[in-house]
Amino acid sequence: MPGGAEVLFLLMEVDPISGKESEQYPDSYPKEYRERVEKFSRNYIWRKITGDITIEFLEAAVERMFTADEVSSVVDLAKLKVLKHRIIHLFLYRNGSGRNHLEVIKRCQLPARRLRLPRSPVL
Repeated sequence: MPGGAEVLFLLMEVDPISGKESEQYPDSYPKEYRERVEKFSRNYIWRKITGDITIEFLEAAVERMFTADEVSSVVDLAKLKVLKHRIIHLFLYRNGSGRNHLEVIKRCQLPARRLRLPRSPVL
């Protein structure tokens, strides 16, 4: 299972808090990435206990690392999208373990039915 250190690494690498406002007002918009990862980890652990880890949950947990004010003013939305994708990949697809959603989709689809044509009489 991936841990907080890996999430912290991704958060620092992608660095979604950027822009002039975050640089001009570092006290108003502190990065505090360690605290954000701790919050993410608490949410993740609870959902892991209940067995309810989904793509939707992981996306929401990443979004909850930032306040609405931060998202509207200092979070680079393109970087936030990259962060979500990388965290989802880390938790669901890493090392071939975890869920392969293409396989799940294939299993959920109805099997294709072959069209059976009546045999034509041999002339």
